[in-house]
Amino acid sequence: MRFNHFNLSPLVPLLAPCTRLFSLLFLLIYIYIAPR
Repeated sequence: MRFNHFNLSPLVPLLAPCTRLFSLLFLLIYIYIAPR
């Protein structure tokens, strides 16, 4: 568990914008598909 956390720690700053972009993309797709 500790090893896993240590391994992911440096990737957090890179992952944060990625997840935000992914959520934004998902929202865009949802809005595009929802009316149909």
